[in-house]
Amino acid sequence: MNTTVYAARKIITLNPKQPLATHLAVRDGRVLAVGDLDRMREWGRFELDPRFADKVLLPGFVEGHCHLKEGGMWDWPYVGWFARRGPDGRVWEGADSMEAVVQRLAGIDAQMRAEGQGDEVPLIAWGFDPIYFGTQRMTTRDLDRVSRTRPVVISHSNGHLMSVNTPMLQLAGITRETDIVGVMRYDDGEPNGELQEPAAMFPVQRCVGQAGLLAPMSDAGMRGFAAIARMQGVTTATDLVNRLREEDIAILERACNADDCSVRILPAFQAFHGTHGAAEGAEHVRKLMAKNTDRLRYGLVKMMLDGSIQGFSARLRWPGYFNGAANGIWVTAPAQYEADFETYHRAGLTIHTHTNGDEASEAAIDAIERVLARAPRPGHRHTLQHGQMIDAAMFRRMAALGLCANLFANHVWFWGDQHREITMGPDRAERLDACRSALDREGGAACAANLAGGTHHAHRDFGSGFCVFNDAAIAALAMRAEGRAARVAIIDCDVHQGNGTAAILANRPECFTFSIHGARNYPFDKESSDLDVELPDGTTDDTYLTALQAALGPVFARGKPDLVIYLAGADPYEDDRLGRLKLTKAGLAERDQLVFDKVRQRGLPIAIAMAGGYARKIDDTVEIHANTVCTAARHFRARQSASL
Repeated sequence: MNTTVYAARKIITLNPKQPLATHLAVRDGRVLAVGDLDRMREWGRFELDPRFADKVLLPGFVEGHCHLKEGGMWDWPYVGWFARRGPDGRVWEGADSMEAVVQRLAGIDAQMRAEGQGDEVPLIAWGFDPIYFGTQRMTTRDLDRVSRTRPVVISHSNGHLMSVNTPMLQLAGITRETDIVGVMRYDDGEPNGELQEPAAMFPVQRCVGQAGLLAPMSDAGMRGFAAIARMQGVTTATDLVNRLREEDIAILERACNADDCSVRILPAFQAFHGTHGAAEGAEHVRKLMAKNTDRLRYGLVKMMLDGSIQGFSARLRWPGYFNGAANGIWVTAPAQYEADFETYHRAGLTIHTHTNGDEASEAAIDAIERVLARAPRPGHRHTLQHGQMIDAAMFRRMAALGLCANLFANHVWFWGDQHREITMGPDRAERLDACRSALDREGGAACAANLAGGTHHAHRDFGSGFCVFNDAAIAALAMRAEGRAARVAIIDCDVHQGNGTAAILANRPECFTFSIHGARNYPFDKESSDLDVELPDGTTDDTYLTALQAALGPVFARGKPDLVIYLAGADPYEDDRLGRLKLTKAGLAERDQLVFDKVRQRGLPIAIAMAGGYARKIDDTVEIHANTVCTAARHFRARQSASL
């Protein structure tokens, strides 16, 4: 038995009983032990590998919902709103207007012509997301400006819609007389080029080959996906839609059997769109399970009820879409879904169901409840994916049924504002934030963290210093407005003064603002917090901690909070490019400990945001932020244990 021990500057284990380590032992491709070097010696002889001696190691991430096809999609040009990095490391800049999208596509068309690619070769692009353009939609009037002779196909970022030009409609045979749900139209009844959900997109895909998330699998695409996963630290990926045809299986097996494969794959069989009958599909997956390995594991099934909220193809309960758009599309009719679900369930498979709108989520829960009554199966682990509009009552029903939920924080990040303003409206959109999670815990004395945030420079009417919206101020006012907190204290330990927070909350005596920061650092024209502690350049651990200790007493005495919002900040670190202070990692850890001790002593809920961090080595910033979260987790668990 060969054992290799890897040395590291620090290993963040995410195990609260052993949060940190320096060495990792691996035997036969599996982790044998984690700890110090003496612990490794207890396992016998080993070979020491120092390649990570100056690195911080973390466990690999398990991605619960992704699509292998993303690796191959980069063969086509990207036209999304946000900048994105491809598997080759190239960053594609975002296209932030309809005109920018059209011009990028027109440039690609010109390049194709210069390369001798005639009109028989379609222009396919992906990543487009019209929700950022308000009510403006991409139609033939836009894409015909790209080309009136070459078919143009644009796959939307959500994978549920595409937009095409007039030549593509003609090639696909989509006309005024076409009777397919999801073919969107102008007021005069002519197709406008927007196609929603599979039935409407299929005539196009039949002509040009699959596009977007339904693109055919390839060996190159698998290598591209593995590269993307590696960049993100993902070591296990759940591919939540795969046709698992013979050629797809061969590609998966070649990729996962390769020595350089850096990711485990769990492909979910595409159990919709009439790919198979349910009985045939269940038998197909069960046979594949006999081939399971540590790197490739079959047994998942993907079903789908509705579409995309931001694409207006999801199914919403009354009162429907906030902007009055027609309700979405049943990708699978609820009665058919129930019948197929039962077939896969009785076959012993694990079923993941796409539900976005609350009507679709409720329909899935209703159907699953009836199936489980007819065919009980404890520990089934069936899961609702997305579930953006699942409410408290539905969560309680899901818990009683043993259903899992895979909720996407990126929905809030990418489309939260649009959901509030365009799709759901404020009442339904304002459901998720760290403060609310903290306050909703049993007893109201809990801890929650947002792995971003801390945008404290933004003012009421303008952004500033890398900050567009002031999340701490908004959260404090929201908790007040909802009656969840009477008084809120914001403890801001970012190296830069929270000038925007101070300005927004200046006339709010129920919101106490405290900032400890560099006196000579940005912002140079500072606002007045309720309590400011300014520190000279070069301040070290002892001076900083003494000042913080002295300030926290008045924060709680004067603020009298029943909720604390903590902006941790990694930028007081001694090697931070923008910090100007000289705190060590140990000092920053003690800072977090001090804040959490004071909060815990008073039995208060706390919501944490990461705030700034610009260390010369990005690993240092990650380590400091991770330590804040791990310290918070230990405190929360200790509080839980003490209350039992």
